Amino acid sequence: MLGSGRGGSLRRVALPLQHGVFLAGACWVLLSLSFLCVGLCHQGTEGRPGLKAGGKCIDRERKALLAVRADISYPRNYPPFSSWEKINGDDCCLWEGVGCDNQSGHVIKLDLRRPQSSDDDYYYYYRDYDEVSPSLPNLTRLRYLDLSNNDFGGAPVPSFVGSLVNLEYLNLSHAGFIGTLPPQLGGLHHLHSLDLSGDGFPLKVENLHWLSHLSHLQYLDMSWVDLSAATDWLHVINGLPSLSVVRLSGCDLQNLPTTLPHVNFTSLSTLDLSRNVFFNSTWPLWLFNITTLAELDLRYNYGLRGPIPDEFEKMKHLEVLILGGYGIDGGVTVTPPNLLTLNKLKELDLSGIRLPEHMEKLSNLRKLVLIDIIGQIPESLGNLSHLESLIIYGGHNTSGELPESLGNLVNLKRLDLSILDSQLGISHIPESLGNLSRLESLSISGYINSTTGLPESLGNLGNLKTLELFLHNFHGAIPESLGNLRNLKMLELFLYNFQGCIPESLGNLSRLESLSIDGYDIAIGLPESLGNLVNLRELDLYFGLWDIPESLGNLSQLEFQSMSGYNITVPESLGNLVNLKDLRLYSYDTISRGGIPESLGNLRGLKTLHVYRFNISRELLRRMGHLCNLTRLEISGNMELGAEVNELFEGLSQCTKGSSLEHLDLQDNGFGGHLPDQVGQLSNLNSLVLAGNSIVGSIPASIGFAAGFWGFYGGLLLMEKKRRMYFRSIDYVADELYVLVVVHFARLKLKISSWMFK
Repeated sequence: MLGSGRGGSLRRVALPLQHGVFLAGACWVLLSLSFLCVGLCHQGTEGRPGLKAGGKCIDRERKALLAVRADISYPRNYPPFSSWEKINGDDCCLWEGVGCDNQSGHVIKLDLRRPQSSDDDYYYYYRDYDEVSPSLPNLTRLRYLDLSNNDFGGAPVPSFVGSLVNLEYLNLSHAGFIGTLPPQLGGLHHLHSLDLSGDGFPLKVENLHWLSHLSHLQYLDMSWVDLSAATDWLHVINGLPSLSVVRLSGCDLQNLPTTLPHVNFTSLSTLDLSRNVFFNSTWPLWLFNITTLAELDLRYNYGLRGPIPDEFEKMKHLEVLILGGYGIDGGVTVTPPNLLTLNKLKELDLSGIRLPEHMEKLSNLRKLVLIDIIGQIPESLGNLSHLESLIIYGGHNTSGELPESLGNLVNLKRLDLSILDSQLGISHIPESLGNLSRLESLSISGYINSTTGLPESLGNLGNLKTLELFLHNFHGAIPESLGNLRNLKMLELFLYNFQGCIPESLGNLSRLESLSIDGYDIAIGLPESLGNLVNLRELDLYFGLWDIPESLGNLSQLEFQSMSGYNITVPESLGNLVNLKDLRLYSYDTISRGGIPESLGNLRGLKTLHVYRFNISRELLRRMGHLCNLTRLEISGNMELGAEVNELFEGLSQCTKGSSLEHLDLQDNGFGGHLPDQVGQLSNLNSLVLAGNSIVGSIPASIGFAAGFWGFYGGLLLMEKKRRMYFRSIDYVADELYVLVVVHFARLKLKISSWMFK
């Protein structure tokens, strides 16, 4: 078995060349042997034995790999798969994500999982869907196949995947497949690990009979696959004795048999049945016969009724027990004493019940989640000395104050306190929280009815890296001592109906990398000291009646900045942020009283620019020609702009190698004039939005424009009596007509595109 994890590539790394020892007068035979030894030095392996990266792969399989890769698109910022031949030539065993058998040279591993897309890679959202190449079955010796996180656009899982009979590992999770799973998957008799989990695109089964043939299966994840038709799901799962991990979260399972004649999966260590229905089900007694179980997740199964059984005491190996969301409809109000005998528990998630007094018996707990606990949080919680993560969501059933004993949890690394009921609230945050010297993440949110403010002792949390304060109707003070948190990297302040001030001491947070401030009612505004945050890379501001300090122009490392709110005036110093890659300016006034300084044209590194309802000068439009790295430009809602559309395109066309723009949104700006021929120079354009303007005439049929254009979304207010559009010839008789057109082009191959531009 190649392993069921999502580990690194098994791609070979050649060992350094070792020089042979040559004796004087050695013959050419010895020289040849030394070269042979060099070749052997390159046959070490990385990862699983039996894989190689040296030597030539089989030509037929190399062609199959190229065909498979050609049908999958990858974002620009992830080049390894798109440049196989450029990096390592024709030897496919050296390619990223490919592993070969070191004896036969056959390809036995193919890992083409897609990395998570970044927000600034707009190309990811404007591309053709992926396809599973019919050449895939030519890789007949394949043991490991990972196509996860790709986007196959609602296509069904190809039945020919079932012909890869040597597969031991198959991962098709989150890949955009839809429809009924092919029963041919039951032919993968050697499969040890199967992951078909998803979210947005529903897969379903007619039955699970095919699964019963996978007798070697150890890992199964079918989360969010529709199993409502598989009424015998438990019988099938029970027939797979090698199963160690089963994840069936969100599968619309509706029946949960309470008994089983015989429990066969005696090797089961993880069972996840969360987010199912289980209409009017009682606790299944067979569950407590799986004495090997280490992790059990039954959260959000509201149909599961009855008290938590005493039989839990049989599960002596249980380390993770998640019951959050259970019991709200089931009438469970008390934690059974026998639950406290599970002394190996490391993670416990409970909701809607009353906690026992002697929580300290769960002495090995590392993580505790409490949601809408009935009554008070017991003082004994402070005795869980090994606790590293504590999450408390207080709802309408929770009463009382947070116990001071929380300050005894000296090993705590994460603390999340949320008071979700406005009628409850708490009057203070315990001063003892300042004793949590190992705390790395602190979140306090909800209704904190404190008039004294947050405790000054929070400034003692020297290891804190993340601090989130989401406070409603908070009338206290934010302590100056927060400026002592010198290791803080992320700070989020969401302050609603807050009449206080942002402390000047925040300018001392020299290691801060991300800062978000949302506070319309902040009395004085932002302190100038924020300009001292020289390592800040992300800044997100939402505000009301206060100005942006000029000192923010000192934040030379800033890469992302968002400013939104009312009465915004953008400082001239914005043009100093030369490392800025993403800038978003949103005004919620009818039109902002302030403008955007022309210094914005100095931001040569910008890739994304959004401007909504601002005064933009014509000179700034022309200066946008300096922003040659832009891939995404949205200027909208500026109905008083009154500029000619060609002023913008004249600027954009100044880039010497042609603009990098892929998405251009110019809606609701009142642009006039003709759409100029310069649009044809935007050879990378994928999407154009022109709705809500007063552009006269027709769309220029520029060759470069058509070659790079995927989608056109334009509103042309055509003033001429003879109205026409390229791409569709339609005559209209109205004097003014709003025309909405959507045209999708398949992107032409690069060679064809180059030929057209000649």
